[in-house]
Amino acid sequence: MNAIPTHNGLSVVTPKVQANASSTLLRYPRQGEMAISMSGSPLLVTSIINDRTANVSVPLLDGRVISILPQPNLQPYEVPEMSEETEGHLETLKMNINTLLNAYKSSKNN
Repeated sequence: MNAIPTHNGLSVVTPKVQANASSTLLRYPRQGEMAISMSGSPLLVTSIINDRTANVSVPLLDGRVISILPQPNLQPYEVPEMSEETEGHLETLKMNINTLLNAYKSSKNN
């Protein structure tokens, strides 16, 4: 985001992305950067999951979010209730992950 100084010393933040476009390639804030929502409010950004660990964040029906980490043996009783829309999103993610892995494996073999 670009910060534009105003006459009163405050900065107006201008996003570099289109607000209505889907972003598929993102990054974590750099040291010293502040994450700001599109409406301008500061956001809490956690560093619990580092940027070298693949994960998927899944919204739940009760408003919470579960983060699926690359650890083996996820048990069925650990899977919370989610919407049918989220289930469809996960199916699409599964296909995209398979495509990504196949492309990676193919490039390693060439």
